Parts: sequence; structure tokens; C-alpha cells
Amino acid sequence: MSNSRDFSFFIRWSVQSSEFEITNTSVTVSGFAEVVDQWGLPVSGYDNHQYEIILRETSFHWRSRTVELTTGQFRETIELPSTGNYKIEIVNKDYLPSNYSLSGNGSVSW
Repeated sequence: MSNSRDFSFFIRWSVQSSEFEITNTSVTVSGFAEVVDQWGLPVSGYDNHQYEIILRETSFHWRSRTVELTTGQFRETIELPSTGNYKIEIVNKDYLPSNYSLSGNGSVSW
């Protein structure tokens, strides 16, 4: 894999990246996520907290690909419908108390 796009997030609900070009239909998404408190410290009891990473083609939103994940390390290979311009969207899918957030980082490589 010769190209990559790094990302990081600290969210309660969702976040979306700026647009970037992917020049291969096979990509690998990898990284780490955890639930943290208002000071950024890891919180126990959220080992299976659910969230998703969406690779959304900007010209054709219905061509998006979604990876369902739980907190911890992740590495997934995704087959995209085409090369082109994409955005990364991270969406929290589980309840979090008001002083907790989902925090993580990773990369998309192709």
C-alpha cells in the first residue's frame, strides 16, 4: 500500500473528514478507539462500545462502505465500489454519559 490518510477523533456523536482521493478499490482501515472521561483518561467498562467508520464516496453517497466496530484495536480490509473522492465519517452508536467521549485514531491505506 503506497498511500494513506491518517485521522483522529474525540466525539460524542459523529465527525466527518474533509474530502480526499482514494486511487485503489481495496483499502485497509486500522487504528484504536476507547471511551474517555472529560480529562481524556480511559474509562473502564466500555470494552464493547459500538461505533462505525464510514467511507463515503462524495459524488455517490449510496456507494459508501461501513465498518461496524467496538472499542480497542481494529484492522479491516474494505472493497470500495470505485476509486474517487471520499470522506471518513466516524459515528458513535452507543449511549455515553454526558462527561464521556469516544476517542481514537487510525489510518486508511491503499
